[in-house]
Amino acid sequence: MRSRAAILVPTYNRASMLEDALASLDAQERYPSGGWDDVCVYDDGSTDDTAKVVARHSARYLKRPHLGMTPAFNRGMEWVLDSSDAPYVAWLGSDDAYTPDSVKLRVEYLDDHPDVGVVFSDLTFGSGPNWRNGRPHRIYPTRYDVADFATFRGNVHTGTAMFRREVWQEWNEAIVTGGADLAWVYALACRGVKFGYVPRVTYNVRRHEGRTIEVRRRMDPAIVKRELDEVYWPYVAALREGAL
Repeated sequence: MRSRAAILVPTYNRASMLEDALASLDAQERYPSGGWDDVCVYDDGSTDDTAKVVARHSARYLKRPHLGMTPAFNRGMEWVLDSSDAPYVAWLGSDDAYTPDSVKLRVEYLDDHPDVGVVFSDLTFGSGPNWRNGRPHRIYPTRYDVADFATFRGNVHTGTAMFRREVWQEWNEAIVTGGADLAWVYALACRGVKFGYVPRVTYNVRRHEGRTIEVRRRMDPAIVKRELDEVYWPYVAALREGAL
């Protein structure tokens, strides 16, 4: 039977947190009409016990030499799209978790809305032992509109995205300090891809010092500003003007 959704779990040296992510995927609710989820762990050259953690769960596993977050994400997505027949694709951070109805709710939404290319949902942010019971956070897909693009501000989070495989395009690998995922959504908006929204929490974000956004906050501000000025905003402008 064909898989309903493929879930990419990109990871690098997060074996201690990966267990929670994969357990949340094992616990996903089943589809009344049948089908299954294809869980795909892409390991960006980890040196910890990642492989042993994956072996305890229902997931496919591919390990490649370390590339860094954005190129590794692209290589992982290429692997998923080449090796899975699922019509819908999502990703789960290896330090985060899905709610039990996460995949089913978004699959059913895309089934019911054939004109929508990407669907988003709400999420929580939490830390400590009870991090999965964190503060609810609403997503506003209009923030991704071409006329009102916002980034690095509240109420924007791409981790909840599930998309039709035919709308995929690579993240911009020149963006290395953060925000390549937001630029990806903006690129889809510029192509006219329609967004949808499920008003339910489907994703639990774990706050911790190693999270990408926390690492970015500790970086030299001059490095971040230089990338924004020389790479990020010129790329956004080129997308808006239809030059890409």
